[in-house]
Amino acid sequence: MSIRGRLSVIIPTLDEASELPRCLAALARQEDAGFEVERIIVDGGSRDATLEIAREAGVERLLQTGPGRGKQMAAGAAAATGSIYLFLHADCRLPEGAFRRISHVLGPEPFEGPPHAGAFHVRHEWAAGAGPWVRRFVPLADRRSRRTRIPYGDQALFLTADAYRACGGMPEQPLMDDLAF
Repeated sequence: MSIRGRLSVIIPTLDEASELPRCLAALARQEDAGFEVERIIVDGGSRDATLEIAREAGVERLLQTGPGRGKQMAAGAAAATGSIYLFLHADCRLPEGAFRRISHVLGPEPFEGPPHAGAFHVRHEWAAGAGPWVRRFVPLADRRSRRTRIPYGDQALFLTADAYRACGGMPEQPLMDDLAF
């Protein structure tokens, strides 16, 4: 076991064959910051090559549920063995040094006192077809998150396993699970 313990990275997927390779590659480039990393893919019924990509990448845990990110993330957390959970959407990339930042925010193990959770700021790389509404709304959502200190799931939410259990876990609702959480 490493100095910091285990970091369980929980990635919900549904037809993410185009995004998952880049997500896993960005995850692999992280410095470990003393963590033993456990990658958990929870698939909601993909009909593309998502599962094959995960297997080929050597993902440690591959689970299947019905669709719905809340349900998928709850299943991933139930299977996780880490002292820290990182919920990462397949279409999101962690910033450089993310594991060091997580370690800095949560402090030394055992975790004592606040904070018990965090998230990253959003930086967007616009797809070719992103229209003006999307280009206006998404930055507003990031500002809202900074002002209210309530992040969205696209910000790679991380928290201690104890904090996850204490707040009742991830709600298994189909929409806005991240905000409810």
